[in-house]
Amino acid sequence: MRQFSDKTGRLWTIELTIGNVVRVRKRDPRFDLLDPVKDINGTPLQVVLTTDPAEFYELLWLLCEPQLEAAGIGPVQFGESLTAENIIKAQIAFVGEWTDFFRCLHRDDAAMAVETQMKLVAAATRMLTNRVAKIDKTKVMTTIEGRLESEFSKQFGRLQESLDAIQEDSPGANSN
Repeated sequence: MRQFSDKTGRLWTIELTIGNVVRVRKRDPRFDLLDPVKDINGTPLQVVLTTDPAEFYELLWLLCEPQLEAAGIGPVQFGESLTAENIIKAQIAFVGEWTDFFRCLHRDDAAMAVETQMKLVAAATRMLTNRVAKIDKTKVMTTIEGRLESEFSKQFGRLQESLDAIQEDSPGANSN
């Protein structure tokens, strides 16, 4: 059993029991937590749940639904109580719980698949963060502003040419 908090500090529990897994699967067949490599529109479930915060939120709602109903909290209110940081912490708690669940089922293959996916996401995030940190933001902005200025000048030139052509073609434009 793992916990995470929302932005108000309320604690929520993620507990994967076979009953919860079956209940979630019955409510939404996409979330068959017994099959982490289940195809979801061409992507394995474990990838979807570790890379798509909106999809993960839908699963999180289903996992926490009994607690939320007991607290009188609906899906919109729950979603609004979760910041990006809260979702990431809930995702980490979920992956830990999911991995433990598979180990208890003696499904080390599934546990390793889920753990490996989370490690890949972490490594990709680190690599991306390092690359973004190396970007010369001043140079990027100078390049963008230069290209915008060039495009604006080109478009303004075309507009001016059109206006000049209209004035030349209008009656009385060449009257002497």
